[in-house]
Amino acid sequence: MVGRTKAGHWILVVILESVLSLALAACGGGGGPSAASPASGAPVETSSSDSSGSSSTIQLGNLPGSRTLSASAAITYEASAGAVYCRLDNYPPIACPNPFVVGATPAQALSGGTHTVDYYFDTGSGIDLASPASSYTWTVEVAAGTASTGTPGTAVSGALPSAFSVGSKYSLEAPNDSDSGSYAAKAYSNAISLVSRLSAVPTVNRGGVMRLGTATLDGKPVLRHEVRSGDPVRNGGNRAELSYDSMQIQHGVDYWMAFAVKLDSDWTAANSGGSGDQQSIMQVHQQNSETTLTNGGPFGIKWRGVAGKEIEVFSLGPNNSPVTRFTAPSTPNTWMRFIIHYRSGVTSSQSPTLEVWQAVGTGAAYTKLTDQAPDSPFGDPAQSSTRDWAKIGIYKWTPSTYGSTSKRGMYSSGLFFAQGTNLYDQAAAALSGF
Repeated sequence: MVGRTKAGHWILVVILESVLSLALAACGGGGGPSAASPASGAPVETSSSDSSGSSSTIQLGNLPGSRTLSASAAITYEASAGAVYCRLDNYPPIACPNPFVVGATPAQALSGGTHTVDYYFDTGSGIDLASPASSYTWTVEVAAGTASTGTPGTAVSGALPSAFSVGSKYSLEAPNDSDSGSYAAKAYSNAISLVSRLSAVPTVNRGGVMRLGTATLDGKPVLRHEVRSGDPVRNGGNRAELSYDSMQIQHGVDYWMAFAVKLDSDWTAANSGGSGDQQSIMQVHQQNSETTLTNGGPFGIKWRGVAGKEIEVFSLGPNNSPVTRFTAPSTPNTWMRFIIHYRSGVTSSQSPTLEVWQAVGTGAAYTKLTDQAPDSPFGDPAQSSTRDWAKIGIYKWTPSTYGSTSKRGMYSSGLFFAQGTNLYDQAAAALSGF
């Protein structure tokens, strides 16, 4: 899906579900009973019969996303007949206001975890708490020890995961492939956005040792990346990356990215080459050298052969030396989803920001890995004439260190990318099913 901001800039967003905005809300509470959850933001309509046998229906609207950072909600309803009561979690039912607001003040903010609203008809003989006429369940994602106050951005919708490029093309970062020119030679544009389906990405096979192309896994169209010991070295390492080629990330602008990867079963510390066995699986790259930055350049997410700390969020410091921001365990042969909020900047007035969430396992909740405070510089100091862009795939910059295995292989989803504030819900919806 291609959209246009009020400022006239074009952005491209690819997601799997529609996500509706949340409103501010009014009462708080802990976790409640479990209930089946519809697609994020979808209306819920149920019916029941009153004592005279006539049928009544109730439809819920303005629902929060199935997973959201917002600690409040304002849920509306439409009922065909009868007095409606509602409750949050296991609180007592009340005569239902419209909207039913929850979490309106910081003191009443919804706690992290699962919440349920139940709606009942009072047909004159009371309320049966075991048989709500309508229910909705969602999860509030909150970093440990942190209250969530974010408000989702504009609702968007899309179809299957896609690769995308802002401008004319993507490129493959692979030995002897189409991206053989210098980074400076790549064109970019802030105007028209184009979509390239994952099925359009070719398979690259160089001497039988390097592969990058489309596949289907777990019912999803995905990319397959693979490098092997002895591959030709490109820019210092073995590569099987999809480079979102014409992107230009700008300082002082909020961007949201989301992607999923599934590492092969041999990505374990036990058969690795130890701490020297390292490769990025995602990076925001810059065109110029990072040597002019004091505390860090663009960032990446890498894997390294250190038990319990295989996943590392890092930025690049002086002389391209990685600066560790956070580490987490890795789980091979399991989908790992990442959501990133990135604000590039090299001055405090640009408020540089890096937030990263991770979820391990399909349907699992997100954990916030890092919340890098402003004033830590990220990005290219000469960005007025150059650019930063994102890559997904394997870049093994230690090509001689594989341990007891001779290859690295993984699958990846398309990349969600959007410009705007508080787009966590949309980013999470883009990875639904991974």
